Amino acid sequence: MDAIVTDQPEIVLTDVNPNLEDIYSDVRSNMATLILGPDFLTENELSARQSLFLELQKTNNCGILHFYPSNGIFLFDSPNSKFNSQKAAAKFYDRLQPNKELLDKIIHLPFSLILNTNPDKSLVKLFSEKKKNFQFEYFSRRPNKNKNNIEDPNPENPLIYNLFGSVEEFQSLVLDFEDLFNHLTTLFNNTNVPNEVRTVLKNTYTFIFLGFQLEKWDTQLLFRYINMNEQEFDNRKKNYTKKPSNIDEGSESFFTKQLNVRFYMAPVDFIENIYSKYTDNVGKEEDEKIQKMDVIEAIRYLLNADKIEKAFSLIKNNCVGITETELAILKGQYSRYLNIKNSGTEKNEDINILFNKLIYDIEQLVHVDKKTDTPSTLANLNAEDAICYFIGMDDLEGALGYLEKFVNNDTKVEYFTIKGLYSNYTNLKKEGVQSFDDLEIMRNKIRQSIFGICDKIKTAK
Repeated sequence: MDAIVTDQPEIVLTDVNPNLEDIYSDVRSNMATLILGPDFLTENELSARQSLFLELQKTNNCGILHFYPSNGIFLFDSPNSKFNSQKAAAKFYDRLQPNKELLDKIIHLPFSLILNTNPDKSLVKLFSEKKKNFQFEYFSRRPNKNKNNIEDPNPENPLIYNLFGSVEEFQSLVLDFEDLFNHLTTLFNNTNVPNEVRTVLKNTYTFIFLGFQLEKWDTQLLFRYINMNEQEFDNRKKNYTKKPSNIDEGSESFFTKQLNVRFYMAPVDFIENIYSKYTDNVGKEEDEKIQKMDVIEAIRYLLNADKIEKAFSLIKNNCVGITETELAILKGQYSRYLNIKNSGTEKNEDINILFNKLIYDIEQLVHVDKKTDTPSTLANLNAEDAICYFIGMDDLEGALGYLEKFVNNDTKVEYFTIKGLYSNYTNLKKEGVQSFDDLEIMRNKIRQSIFGICDKIKTAK
């Protein structure tokens, strides 16, 4: 039945092409918050909760009497059945693989706060993989939950806040009606909600909802809670969400006026547009900033920001007569610096020494007008520079082949272990069964191991 709207002689339908300039302005001004809904996580074109139901059904005596798909709520035959299902659900959500390409764009956008209504930690894992600063906390109705220390979130140190529990505490997961009622009651009273979260919500003027079905009552309650200001709904705030496919004009007008909702059509395209606009503007701002720097300062800035292609393009354009060999050696040195930095095993002072040596070598090339003694062949290079050359040329096989003649009894086992790992890597790459990220992790491990043997050989001498 269509919703009835009274005293509304004129219905103004919401534009499905929202003002991206306005949204982007709030994102850049730290006045936008992203909220990920239940349908953000999917598996085999089913919502995560529907897939969970199918998973739990495979278990003997799962104890599920009913499943209400509209709200993802279960009814169990006993507390013990619910307890076991919560444990299984935590494992299920922990292994789910969301759209990684979309997640990668999300973590590069300058949100101070990302609210997640699923209990998974996919964003946490990706932030960790990318070595980006972040904080994580989750809401639980349970009074004895351990609390993490949270700093005021900002785009350089954002907070990922799970609103409905976390896989790390399986009993925090909301599965049945009693859980949902108690959870929402505690949440809406702001019990156990950190002040840091409430402050960001209060200062947010654009909320971007991904993976929600607006026609569900719990979604509408969540919209109202997030938009509250001093216990009153704040209609200055803008809420962007996917437009329901079969929404009637009366319902659309109601959502627009009651919840101040603006609609967009495709969530992926929506984030893609914001991300593209953000990266374009950041790129222009970066170019303007670099133009005001001297060459070495600009190169240092770009390498610190992991803008390797841009940095080496600047090196190539400003180093008169630089050879491909020299460029490859510098790339290898940078690769080594990154591997050691990301391994977390070295002291900051040692990492800084490596980086400063790289900058020093670049300075020497930039400030030499004409080089007469430039090493251009492997025969003229020492072992360390030769290895850097192969790594810089992205030639792991060449690096291993060159390294073999320096292997001794102390490094023989380690060397052939790396060769085995490289052989495994090439086979997996040919088969195409591993993801690009997994293959890159293997490549980094091989690079790091090659440099490790090189260091041992150098020390032995």
